[in-house]
Amino acid sequence: MHDKKRVYARSGVAEYPVALTWEKAVHRFVLRAGEYVELTPGEDGILRGEIFPGLWPDVAALWRQDLPELLATPQQGL
Repeated sequence: MHDKKRVYARSGVAEYPVALTWEKAVHRFVLRAGEYVELTPGEDGILRGEIFPGLWPDVAALWRQDLPELLATPQQGL
């Protein structure tokens, strides 16, 4: 996550999502002024990105493997 993040920033990758399965954590970074800023989930637990509409994972649903909820949430962003 560290070296790749630097390479992505240098290459201008606008948004960088990361799922860490061992830690059961999802991080999402958006590139601003050449540096990544980490986005945080909203109060509803949805991690809304700025670049990819609909790629809005419900982090809690992801880790509890609630596929119907996980598939329904992105529709809000489309």
